[in-house]
Amino acid sequence: MDGRVKPLSSERRLIYFLVPFLIAFQIGAFVLLWFANRRIATDQLEDELRSSAQVFKYAVAQRSEYLRQATDLVAKDYGFREAVSSNSRLTIESALKNQNVRMGSSLTVLSTLDDTVTGKSMSQTSGFLADYPGLSDSALAAQVRDIKSGDSSLKALALDPDTHVLYQWVKTVVRTPAPTAHLSFAFQIDDQIAAQFRKITNSDFVFLSRDGKGPWTIQASSYDPELQGAMVSKFENLQDGFWSLTAGTNHYRMLTVDLGENGASRVVAVVGQSLEEAMETFVKLERIFSLLIVFNVVLSVTAVYRATHKFVAPLDKVAYQDSLTRLANRRLFEMNLQLAAENYKALGRGYSLMVMDLNKFKAINDTLGHAAGDQVLQEAARRIQGILRHSDTVARLGGDEFAVLLITNDRHKAAEIAGMICERVKQPITLADGKLVDVGVSIGVARVPENGVATDQLLHLADEAMYAAKVRACGFTFA
Repeated sequence: MDGRVKPLSSERRLIYFLVPFLIAFQIGAFVLLWFANRRIATDQLEDELRSSAQVFKYAVAQRSEYLRQATDLVAKDYGFREAVSSNSRLTIESALKNQNVRMGSSLTVLSTLDDTVTGKSMSQTSGFLADYPGLSDSALAAQVRDIKSGDSSLKALALDPDTHVLYQWVKTVVRTPAPTAHLSFAFQIDDQIAAQFRKITNSDFVFLSRDGKGPWTIQASSYDPELQGAMVSKFENLQDGFWSLTAGTNHYRMLTVDLGENGASRVVAVVGQSLEEAMETFVKLERIFSLLIVFNVVLSVTAVYRATHKFVAPLDKVAYQDSLTRLANRRLFEMNLQLAAENYKALGRGYSLMVMDLNKFKAINDTLGHAAGDQVLQEAARRIQGILRHSDTVARLGGDEFAVLLITNDRHKAAEIAGMICERVKQPITLADGKLVDVGVSIGVARVPENGVATDQLLHLADEAMYAAKVRACGFTFA
C-alpha cells in the first residue's frame, strides 16, 4: 500500500472504465464492419452470379438457334440430299465429313427415321474422338434417339464406362423431299467453350454431367488444372442454387444452373467467382479502418487522460488530500488504516499507529498569526514525511494534529522512527519574515496486534499515549 497515493483514485477508476469501453466499442465496430462487408460482398457476388447465369442462358439459346438454323441449311443442301438418297454408306460418310468440316462439329451422325445409324463422321481435329474409332453404330443410335428433332440439347456421350464427353447435340430432318433421315451434329463442350463464357460474363464456368445417380464428372472448366483438381471432390455434394466451395486457401461462391436431363443423363453448369477477389476492395477499406481504430484509440486514451486529469484529479485532491500540507487527509488515512487492518486479518502483517501534535503551536499561531502557523505546519509536515518510507502513510488529521501509519509492528523500529521525528521537528523553523521559531512534537504509539486490532480502539490508545508523552515531556510514549 502506497501511503502517498490513494488506493484507487477517481481519475484512475474513470480511466480504467472509459479506456476499455472505448477500445471495446472500436473493436466491436470493426467486427460489425467485418461481418457486414462479407455479407455485402456475398450479396454483390450473388447478384453478379445471377447476371452471369442469365447472360449464359441467353448465349446458349443464341448458340442453339444458330446451330439449329445451320443444321437445317445443311439438311436442305442439294448435294447432301443426293448423297443421302444414294444409300451408299461410303458416299454418305464422305458427305458427312465435308459437312463436319463446314460446321466445325466434333461428330456428325446420319440415321434413319427410326434412328438406325447409316453413317458417321468424326472431326480429325478432335484427337479425343480419334482414339475411339470403333464407336459403335448401336451406341450412337441410342444417343441420338433421345434427342428431339429440331431441338438442341446437352448430353454426355459414354465412350467407355470410365470416359464421358459432353456435347451439344442438334438434330434435324433430311427431306428428299419426303422425310428420309435424321441428321445430328455434336459439338464438344470443352475448356475453350468455358473460357469463352468467362470472357463474356467475367465469371468462371464448370460443366458437369452424370448418369443416373453416379458421380459427377467435370467435362469442361475455365479454372486452371491445379485448382480444378482441388475442386473435384467438392462437387460430389453438388447443391442447387447458391453454395460455397473451399479449395485449399481459396473460397468461392457458386451458383448451379440446371441445363436439363436427357434420359438418365443430367448436365449442369456451375457459375463461380472468388470471394477473395470480391473482398479486395473491402479488405483495403478494413485496413484503412483498422489504422483509424488505432488512431482513434490513441486519441481517445489521450483525451480521456487529459480530461480526467484536468477535471477529476482536482476533485480527488479535495477528497483525499489536505490542501495546506499536501499530506493525506483524515478520510484517506482512515481508508489506509482500514486496509492495513484487512491485510492483518488476511496475511497476519502487523502495523503501528502514531498520533502526534505539535508543542507550542497555539502560542505561535496566536502571537505571530495564522500565516506563520501555516508555515510551521507545512514545514513540520515536510520533515515528518521526509523520514518515512514510501509504504508508510502520514496524514494531517486537523489543526496541528498528525498521524502516521507504519507498516511494521516492531517496537524498536517504531521507537527509532518516533525518535527521528521528534529530533527533526524540534529543529528551528525559519519563517518567511526571517524569524526563527521552534516547536516540539508529542507522539503516542499503538501497535497491532499488541494493543488490539479495532481501529477505534487503536486511535483512542494512541491518543491517550500522546497526551501522556505531552505531560511527561518525553517526546513519545507507547500505549
